[in-house]
Amino acid sequence: MEFYVRVDVTENLVMEALEKETPAPLVVFREKLSSYIKVFHVDTIYSFMTVEVEDETVEKVETHLRETWNLCFPGYENAITVYVTAKDNSELSEDMLAIYNAYFGWEDYLRFVTDFTDEVPLLKEKNGFNHFRMMNFLVSIDSGCGMSQLLSSFSEYLLHTEVFPKKKESNLEYIIDNDEDHGYTKANDFIDALWDEDEYNQVVSVDISYYLQENKTDELRNFLKRLDKLQDHYIFLFRIPYLSDKPYQQIRNTIADLLPIYEFRMKPYSNLELRENAVDIILKCDYKTTIEADNVIQHKIELEKMDGRFYGMKTSTKVANEAIMAKVKQDVMNLRRGKEPDKTLITAEDLAALAPTKNVDNLSGFEELDQMIGMEEIHKKIEEIVAQVKISLENTKMDRPSLHMRFTGAPGTGKTTVARIIGKIFREQGILRKGNFFEFSARSLCAEYVGQTAPRTAQICRDAYGSVLFLDEAYSLYAKDASGNDYGKEAITTLIAEMENHRDDLVVIMAGYTNDMDELMEANSGLRSRMPFILEFKNYTKEQLAQIYIKMARRHFTLEEGLEEDVTAYFNSLSQQYMSSREFANARFVRNLYERTWSKAALRASEKGTSSAMLLREDFKNATLEKEFSEKLVSNKMIGFQ
Repeated sequence: MEFYVRVDVTENLVMEALEKETPAPLVVFREKLSSYIKVFHVDTIYSFMTVEVEDETVEKVETHLRETWNLCFPGYENAITVYVTAKDNSELSEDMLAIYNAYFGWEDYLRFVTDFTDEVPLLKEKNGFNHFRMMNFLVSIDSGCGMSQLLSSFSEYLLHTEVFPKKKESNLEYIIDNDEDHGYTKANDFIDALWDEDEYNQVVSVDISYYLQENKTDELRNFLKRLDKLQDHYIFLFRIPYLSDKPYQQIRNTIADLLPIYEFRMKPYSNLELRENAVDIILKCDYKTTIEADNVIQHKIELEKMDGRFYGMKTSTKVANEAIMAKVKQDVMNLRRGKEPDKTLITAEDLAALAPTKNVDNLSGFEELDQMIGMEEIHKKIEEIVAQVKISLENTKMDRPSLHMRFTGAPGTGKTTVARIIGKIFREQGILRKGNFFEFSARSLCAEYVGQTAPRTAQICRDAYGSVLFLDEAYSLYAKDASGNDYGKEAITTLIAEMENHRDDLVVIMAGYTNDMDELMEANSGLRSRMPFILEFKNYTKEQLAQIYIKMARRHFTLEEGLEEDVTAYFNSLSQQYMSSREFANARFVRNLYERTWSKAALRASEKGTSSAMLLREDFKNATLEKEFSEKLVSNKMIGFQ
């Protein structure tokens, strides 16, 4: 007898192998099973599935798999999940093949169909499908994690189990809300639509996130009561976002009080799972990728997450498509240059346009810090922190200090850049495992419904384990006059738990204005004590602003004689009132002026039909005459310009 098998391994074990640069656990496992398992259909660092396992029973196959795993990885018995189902030539068997080959995760769904497939013959014997059709499913899943695919898969599966007698042309999906302007459906209209269906006996997906709002529990109960008469005709998949345990149990209990339900809770995908999905898509296009290319793909996924608008596997798939197109474009460019490309291998160089590189110069972290203007005090403070931590690491009797930090200061004073460099320094000094840098606007931690913020915040923290998590405008998480549905405090509570539980493997840096950060510390009594280090970023002086401009310009251009004096004169003429205001962006103001200057130079060169690598005094003067740069001066007279 033959079987379909799927084995999933925990992310922690995968990460451990990647960090040690040892073979992926499932690669080792596969080699050990080579005499037992003949053909692999799927093989990633997370899961594999075979179509030809010859043995007597499902139980015996699973036992053999687990015993072999324990020989390969003693002490990691609970690091794998095994699913086994018998293979035959039926359509249901082909459904199981497709389901086992689905996205990462989906543990509850995989377990349900594996078990239910074995139950189907007994249900048929007892004429029990009528009872099963009275069941419903609560699906807790975020956007982009595969709800539509789940609906399609489940509908097909139930058709081939013969729970439903025939296939529907399309699946029914609804989102309940009182607002009909965005494709939503009012509860009354939803129920009317189901009664108006020509054919019943199908699965219906209904998003009930609307009822997660405060004071909607009674409204949800009334809605569920009205569905009772439709129970003979439909199986409902009630969809909600992935929630923390308490609010999840509240809505789960409300539904279970009225309707029988199964539960599918699908955790948000980690960055590593999203990367593996993208790489898997690329592999199916007959490409191979280098580890460095995989890292670029993961970095691109991380960047996609940072604006708070992220769509799970949809975004991962988008990144994979962009990577493939970047490879094709690079190959075409090489062919035009007379260079034969490797059409089977994708390298980091092929993906250079996909995501900005993290390290442009081959400098150490402290060397990068030395290159920054006006960071002498910050440099000294970071040296003190590193020295303190290293002493605690060498002395087992000492507790390692909490490394979470507060960065205070105005915009454009280097907070983000220094936070990125700290990750690099801590990796080089053996303080952090990875030293990567994750930047988020603090409000992007907050979600739309009660209970959704905590899982989102926790997932962001999990992605940043071993690295630096930088939260800009952190004070936006707390407002004294916030309404009851503001979830900033929920995000802070989750952050504090993560900061404490992973204090040796995560550095959280919160940034904002000094007064705003002081107010933030009032939001939770434990927040201040867990962020003992305060780095103050002072506004740049006029002299430092001029130095920053000149350094930027020299990096790409030759400067006309006298231009440096003009730059110094310009910054000396800035209004002190403007430089002290919240409107002033420090180094960002400098960068904007520099970019405006070389755009003037580019226009000048284009009009003359030349390509010049020199910035002229007239380029700089023309840039400073524009309103955003001229109205901030002490007077309208441009000092130093003749």
